[in-house]
Amino acid sequence: MNNKEHLQRNKTVIKLENVNKSFLIFVERDRTLKDFLISGFSERFKEYLKIEALKNINLNIRKGECVGIVGRNSAGKSTLLKIIAKVLRPDSGFVYSEGVILPLLELGVGFNPELTGIENIFLNGALLGIPKERIRAQLKDIVEFSELGKFIELKLKHYSSGMIARLAFSIATIHEPDIILIDEVLSVGDSIFQEKCINKILEFKRNGKTIVFVSHDPNSIKMICNRLIVMNNGNILYDGSVDQGLIFYNNLLNEIKAQKSDLSKDFFDKTQKTERQKTKEEKILTTEKSVEDKALENTKNLKKARELIETLVNKKADERFVLKELESITKELNDREIKAFYNALNSFSKGFKKEEKLEILDILGKLMGRMK
Repeated sequence: MNNKEHLQRNKTVIKLENVNKSFLIFVERDRTLKDFLISGFSERFKEYLKIEALKNINLNIRKGECVGIVGRNSAGKSTLLKIIAKVLRPDSGFVYSEGVILPLLELGVGFNPELTGIENIFLNGALLGIPKERIRAQLKDIVEFSELGKFIELKLKHYSSGMIARLAFSIATIHEPDIILIDEVLSVGDSIFQEKCINKILEFKRNGKTIVFVSHDPNSIKMICNRLIVMNNGNILYDGSVDQGLIFYNNLLNEIKAQKSDLSKDFFDKTQKTERQKTKEEKILTTEKSVEDKALENTKNLKKARELIETLVNKKADERFVLKELESITKELNDREIKAFYNALNSFSKGFKKEEKLEILDILGKLMGRMK
């Protein structure tokens, strides 16, 4: 390899310096009439949640490199590709890319469901910047690669999502880009078609194209990439060899799982403690209520007993009737309650005349004698 070829191969074609990107997500909340009156029906009371998708990203990719990017959902992978593709603008920082970019980010974007597959090939090709003459010359190759057969003449609204993705990828295969950005699009179609897609990407690689490949599939990463970036929470945590990068990523996932497990355990323990406390409090409340109900019932029974004694003293009821009613009132009482009941009636008798008091004590004696 001569010096010119060496310099060309080591040429930086993608460069990001201190790139930051965040999104404001609107969070709805209930608004009162007072809010409307104060704000004058404006958006003043809207609440937003700030999501930092990329945080101070620094990245250099040389010509011909095949760089894989892995990370959990919401790690910032797709946002990074869109920044490189200039689909999104960063909030701050510097972004540079050189050459024609083929962004395989969301296959099928820009298709018209009311047009046929053939018509959408020309439409999507135009959006990718492919000349109409070239599309017409390679139309047969596109249709054959998609394996859509007679469906190519149907309107797109009759296609499945897999058929749409296959058509979109097939159109991209005739593009001649310098940089290919791939975001989880190799899962289109069946296993045979997926293999065709991977072979096409490997063809791009053999032709010295620069590839940035986002995937959750370690086998595809190993097959296509010679460098790996691991992202998490908008940060680049690792940038190096593929094998070491996958080990790093697996360790990261295990660490996150362990943290989640600890949090779940803490939450479970706190929940259990709260439930035990709640059960204890409920038992106390139940006991208290039971005591209160019993006390109320005893008060009512004591009142009734006093009324019975007054009817006896006033000769409005005979002794047998009063004694029977008193037995009925006291039959559910325990020894302690019977004693308290007797003492209360004994104290009640002190308010009567001597003869009446003796009569009351007599019937109480008979009551106690029957209950023993």
